[in-house]
Amino acid sequence: MPDLDRPTETHQIRLIDINQIKRNSHRDLLIFAFCCGLFFIGSLFYDPLEHVYYFSRDYEQFEVDELFATAIFAGALMCIYAWRRNRELHLLTENLERQKRELEEALTKVKELEGIIPICSFCKKIRDDQGYWRKVEEYISTHSKARFSHGVCPECAEKYYEEIKKI
Repeated sequence: MPDLDRPTETHQIRLIDINQIKRNSHRDLLIFAFCCGLFFIGSLFYDPLEHVYYFSRDYEQFEVDELFATAIFAGALMCIYAWRRNRELHLLTENLERQKRELEEALTKVKELEGIIPICSFCKKIRDDQGYWRKVEEYISTHSKARFSHGVCPECAEKYYEEIKKI
């Protein structure tokens, strides 16, 4: 059975991909904030709206004011897109963390038989951790997910059914 506590190569690749997505998202937000800051500083020294107004007044056929409004709207849409992308990434990360917790909980509940099992040589009962002797079926059922269906082997069928036929 594979060791589930150790991350495999596939798990490491997935973790790297998720961390890379997080870094990319943070990088995008930093670039956006940096561009907004540069635009603000530039607009302090060089008032672009005033120049757009004068330019559009002289060249009304180019509809510069509408183009500028469209550019502002496109910038707002890009902000909304970045916010939605960041939120989606956050929800995916939360979902992955929740699934990881659920898998870890399920892994702790998995029952596995291992080690030496003390069994009686005569009656074939097994001694449990509390020192009680129980039937093999009971012990295995409580310590694993195995189920039992009873049957009779050919040797026992000859031995016991012959005695039943005589009666």
